[in-house]
Amino acid sequence: MSMIFPHNPALETIAHAWIKTGIQAFGLWIDDHYHYVWPTPSHITTVEYRAPLIVNGQMIGELHLAGSHHANWQERLNADAGLLAAVLQYQQTVQLLTDELIDCQDQLVTLYDIWASMGQSADLSTLMQSLMREVVRLTKTTNAWISFGAGLGFQQSIIHGVMPISESILRSIQTNQLTLFTNHDPICQSLGVANLLWVPITIRSVIIAGGLGICHQEGEFSATDIKFVQAICEHISHHLEQQMLYQESLAKIQIEADLALAQRVQQRLLNTPLPQIADIQLTAYAKPAHSVGGDFYDVLQRPDGSVAIMIGDVVGKGVAAALLMMLSRTALRTAALATHDPAAILERTNLDLYDDLTTVGVFITVFVAIYHPKTHMLWFANAGHSPVLLYSNEQTQLLEADCPPIGVLPQLCAGSHAQILHPGDIMVGATDGFNETHNHQQEMFGYQRLCHLLSQHHALPAAALCELFFTHIEAFADGCHQEDDRTLIILKATP
Repeated sequence: MSMIFPHNPALETIAHAWIKTGIQAFGLWIDDHYHYVWPTPSHITTVEYRAPLIVNGQMIGELHLAGSHHANWQERLNADAGLLAAVLQYQQTVQLLTDELIDCQDQLVTLYDIWASMGQSADLSTLMQSLMREVVRLTKTTNAWISFGAGLGFQQSIIHGVMPISESILRSIQTNQLTLFTNHDPICQSLGVANLLWVPITIRSVIIAGGLGICHQEGEFSATDIKFVQAICEHISHHLEQQMLYQESLAKIQIEADLALAQRVQQRLLNTPLPQIADIQLTAYAKPAHSVGGDFYDVLQRPDGSVAIMIGDVVGKGVAAALLMMLSRTALRTAALATHDPAAILERTNLDLYDDLTTVGVFITVFVAIYHPKTHMLWFANAGHSPVLLYSNEQTQLLEADCPPIGVLPQLCAGSHAQILHPGDIMVGATDGFNETHNHQQEMFGYQRLCHLLSQHHALPAAALCELFFTHIEAFADGCHQEDDRTLIILKATP
């Protein structure tokens, strides 16, 4: 298994800790043989304890103990297996994200090289220096200069000639129309020239990018000189416009690349295979309103065999909500591994995220449930999240929140509640993109339709029920624009 690589520090630490207890041997069993056995050399002939390694809902191997017995060792070995599996899953997720970031970086570097090869401001300056030298030579003028405005992202004046011209004089000359100054104008008198010509450089006929000026110490400008300078300004305008269009395209591509990366990362997180749970059907699906969204769900198999089920909604949509969604999901996973109490999970997550969320002025609604397969007990807590539906005893009810969303108050005062799931019972966690969907008559789908839909079709398998919810909501919208993210997770107890 490629996930178990040589010299895994977590595996070695666990192995050495067990050897210190006095056991005969500790081994990692994968694909019908031992990949590692401690101490080395040694062999395991009889296995007293074993614990499965489950990563992403699949058993990839087992941890084995041999040579001794202890009342609590099975529980400890199970906990170690869960910890090692969590480490391996985290390493796998980090590797996937790293690969995505490397691909994105390679793409941006390539785009940057293309942009650099087309010329930056330094190359433009060199080009303009040569151009001003030719303007002076061909128009037989004393000086020529070109000025670029700050609207282009840089501000620069390039002067060629024998006569010094200050920046303050250059600024006083710049206008948005062709201007010919004569020896009667104060500017010509201050410079000691007979004539001065200023031709503005415009982009898209609106933006004043700068201009080109020439001056004569003696004589006048011919019509040919004026047309020549105008033609140069038009050429420069076209060059700058192409450069601006390219830079805008590059910025758009970078934004699209960032969005695509965020979408791939979010989809990869949300599309992680759900764990297989005895006597339970589990399914989930998310459809963001934009490329990325603020809705999320997560299912986490805990070391004690219970399963944490979470669904949440970050206020807002788009990239900002998606970033907070990933931050929230990580905080919830950390809390869910640390405690089995849903209310405590919410309290710890609120403690971790409260300062950050209040700084940006957002909050997150979250529903957390812990299901214990052995007892069929479902413990849950709700921080401002809706809708959450429970079908039991042939009735559908809303599991309403009893505390505010995460990020609203420093302390949530959340409470945990319990419900035994009998065969046929269903828990549906959704986001408000369902109940707040509008049709052309501006009607909302609402809670009542959701409850009726679940009651009417409760006999369907979880996957079919999930598909039915999305089909009905889209039929109700009848082509109306999806205004909010839609996310659904369904847990159904089976005989």
